[in-house]
Amino acid sequence: HEVKNITSFGEGGVLCTNIEPFLDDMRRARFLGADFTRSIKDWLYDVRACQGRRGPFVPGNCSTTEIQALGLCRQIERIEEIIEARRMASAYLNDRLKGCDALILQEMGDERIRPTFHLYKLLIDPEKAGGDVQVLKKKLAQRGVTNIPHFGPLYRFDIMKTFGYDEDAIAQSCPNCEETFYRRFTHFPIYGLTKEQVDYMADAILESIDEMQRGV
Repeated sequence: HEVKNITSFGEGGVLCTNIEPFLDDMRRARFLGADFTRSIKDWLYDVRACQGRRGPFVPGNCSTTEIQALGLCRQIERIEEIIEARRMASAYLNDRLKGCDALILQEMGDERIRPTFHLYKLLIDPEKAGGDVQVLKKKLAQRGVTNIPHFGPLYRFDIMKTFGYDEDAIAQSCPNCEETFYRRFTHFPIYGLTKEQVDYMADAILESIDEMQRGV
């Protein structure tokens, strides 16, 4: 994914497990279930089904190309540099925004916890801000600042209704999720931004909160 700390020239991922019975199926699942430890008549390998929760299934072709592998290796070599650039942008935003008591800033971690700063997380106190995060998001959009709260509550998606789940009943059972997602938080991209762009983002946030507090 293009905004992740490490990309692979397209969609990608890494699957890991320490559950021994899964290892064989996991190795084969990356490429059609191919089993190179055995072969059919006059061919290089056999193809066996993988075992899923609901019985055997045929996996897809999820092999990585040489170009993707090259890109991934190069980015892994510079991952500390990538994270540090994002950390510095987050630290700068924290420094610019710390004077506003309506904002709860991105945690920077410590010796025990090392965030990767994929995005900059911002929480607001709706009472102190003079409105909830939906108002802030609209004001930021008017200023051309991208912000996307990750991720939408699962029970709000139509697929959940298709399988018979009651959206409103689940929402009532998840008050913290409702409050946080709809009233308090959003994320900002901090990848590949210039100092001027980060400055503009900080200015836009502070100006928007000031307008909210003044009822503008």
